[in-house]
Amino acid sequence: MKKEQIQAIVPVTVTLEECKESVNPKESGQYKKSNWKARIVNEEVIPRIWLMPNMILLEKRAKELKVAGMTIPGVEFYDDFTIVTKQ
Repeated sequence: MKKEQIQAIVPVTVTLEECKESVNPKESGQYKKSNWKARIVNEEVIPRIWLMPNMILLEKRAKELKVAGMTIPGVEFYDDFTIVTKQ
């Protein structure tokens, strides 16, 4: 975009109803498809049932936390070892 075109842009404030009307289908055969999503606005009030621990981070740091004697309430760090035989 050219500098003159950018300077010519004028922001406009519209109401929610005007915005909804502008996205209504205009031609036959068109329809509006909803794509619902979620956005966290205050994680402090999210019910516990919706929270998920970061298992990737916990498992990545498990050894160093266990060796350091650190604990996290509700988490057990353990060595899930395998036996490897070289031939």
